[in-house]
Amino acid sequence: MNSEAVTIRKLVKRYETGDTFIEVLRGLDLIVAYGGFTVITGVSGSGKSTLLHIIGGLDRVDSGLVVCDGTVVSALGEKHLSNFRKQVVGFIFQNHYLIEDLSAVENLVLPGLMNGYDAKHMREVSEHLIDRVGLGGRKHHHPNQLSGGERQRIAVARAFINDPKVILADEPTGNLDERNTELVMAMLVELVREHGKTLVLVTHDMHLAQRGDDIYQLREGVLHHL
Repeated sequence: MNSEAVTIRKLVKRYETGDTFIEVLRGLDLIVAYGGFTVITGVSGSGKSTLLHIIGGLDRVDSGLVVCDGTVVSALGEKHLSNFRKQVVGFIFQNHYLIEDLSAVENLVLPGLMNGYDAKHMREVSEHLIDRVGLGGRKHHHPNQLSGGERQRIAVARAFINDPKVILADEPTGNLDERNTELVMAMLVELVREHGKTLVLVTHDMHLAQRGDDIYQLREGVLHHL
C-alpha cells in the first residue's frame, strides 16, 4: 500500500485580477503520510486555504499533480469530484456551517444520508460521535441553542461522519477563545488518533502549529519545512 495519503507535485495556482495574474502557489510540493498530522502556517493571503481547498477538491489547479488517498484529484471531473468530497475527505472550516433548522444530531445524519448510508446506522454513528466530543446532552439542540465552542465541536464530529481517510481543517479554532480553542483542538486530535485518520491543518497560530508532526510555512507560493 502506498504510504502517502496526500501527494502534491509542482502545483501552480493563479488568480486573475483585471489584466494580470497573481500566482499564489508556485510549483509547490508536499507529501503527507497516512496517519500523519501536518500543519500549514503562513500569513493571511499566502494561499493556505487555497492549498487545502485544492487537496479537498473544492478548488482547481492550473497545473501540477494532486493525489489524495490514491485519487488523482487534479484530474477529476465535477461528478467524480463530488463523490470524492463525500467519501474521501472530511472538512472543518473556521465557520461551523451547521444547518440552523436541524438539530445537532440531524446535522451529522444528513451527510451520511446524502452518501447513501442507512438512516438508522447513521443515527447511531452520529450520536456516538456527539458523545465523543462531550455533547451527548446537547444532541437535540439546534445551532442557535449552542455556544460557539459547542457548535464547532459538532462541526468536528460531522467531519468524521462518512469515515473519511483525510481530515482537512481550515483555521478550525479561528473564531474561538483560548479555552474553547484548547478544547476543540484536543478533541480533534484525539478523534484523529482514535480513528486512524490523516489530518492536514491550516492555522496562523504557531502555538497550535506545534502540535503537528510536520510543520510547514507557506511563503511566496512554496512550502518551507520548519
